[in-house]
Amino acid sequence: WEQGPWTRCSVSCGETGGQQDRSVTCVEDDAHGEFSPTEEWKCAHSPRPAARQMCNAFPCPQWVAMEWSQCTVTCGRGLRYRVVLCLDHRGQHIGGCPPPLKPHVKEDCLVPVACHKPRALDPRHTSQLQTGPPPLLLLLQR
Repeated sequence: WEQGPWTRCSVSCGETGGQQDRSVTCVEDDAHGEFSPTEEWKCAHSPRPAARQMCNAFPCPQWVAMEWSQCTVTCGRGLRYRVVLCLDHRGQHIGGCPPPLKPHVKEDCLVPVACHKPRALDPRHTSQLQTGPPPLLLLLQR
């Protein structure tokens, strides 16, 4: 039996896989050592090799989204992020996932805590916030 090369698999991945074919021919050699096709009954002494086989019978790569991050703020509206990877059936990070189906990696978030604005300073208490000598003393020191 002479076997040709396998054709390319009909699919790159999938639960049921695809198929590939090759030629299988009964041959005999002549007096010069050349092989030529002959009737199949002349090869009946050995089993005929397969001319078709299954291939690439594994799940296609899929988008896998990791956990969301914390919100970027501690009050009010912010953003949160996550990592999204295309993984093959062995868990390896590869390409091949359909871009339109990629889960989003950023979204709005709302922390249900009111954001308080600092109160305007009361001029009667600003002396408590000053550091260093009073401004009048600085002018006298020059």
